[in-house]
Amino acid sequence: MKGFGVLRDKKFFYFYIFVFLSNIGSWIQNIAMSWLALSLKNASFSFSIVSFLNSIPSLIFSIVGGY
Repeated sequence: MKGFGVLRDKKFFYFYIFVFLSNIGSWIQNIAMSWLALSLKNASFSFSIVSFLNSIPSLIFSIVGGY
């Protein structure tokens, strides 16, 4: 358990927990938006376009953040 020694720091532990909860909220939001688009239009194209548009910021910022 050498790699998890950093979790003993209280501030980092709280940071880790809050980032984890924020990611769960983002996943739920992405699923809810795609489901809403699918239920409103009842077309798989709307589901796929909403899912793609949700992933564009991650694609752009991961490229910029990698430098």
